[in-house]
Amino acid sequence: MKKQFNRIEKLKIWILWPFAINVMIALVVAIGSNIFNAKSAFLGGLVAILPQSILGYCSFKFWGALQSKQIWQGFVKGEALKFGFTAILFALVYIFLLINTMWFLLAFIMMQFTGILVSCRLLKLG
Repeated sequence: MKKQFNRIEKLKIWILWPFAINVMIALVVAIGSNIFNAKSAFLGGLVAILPQSILGYCSFKFWGALQSKQIWQGFVKGEALKFGFTAILFALVYIFLLINTMWFLLAFIMMQFTGILVSCRLLKLG
């Protein structure tokens, strides 16, 4: 029998798990390298997590067969907001902060895969 998640549990999974994984990545980088690289990795993860949380909120705002049109519109709106917010965060980080680009992008990519895994968990595929 598949477990049914309520809305709050979905948002916790969508936000808290990636954030915890991001903190673990930053700690591993801090232990293996230095604090500057860990800060860069943490920021890369945040740039992935924050827009992902907007997508999660828009996606799980509605549910049920009668609201399928609103669900679809939520996904489209959420994806558009995620794309725009990601671009803005990238620009802000590169303009105003001194970071190690390699660690920033590596953590960003790793958090994108985390988002996919979390989505699969929520859709009960994983």
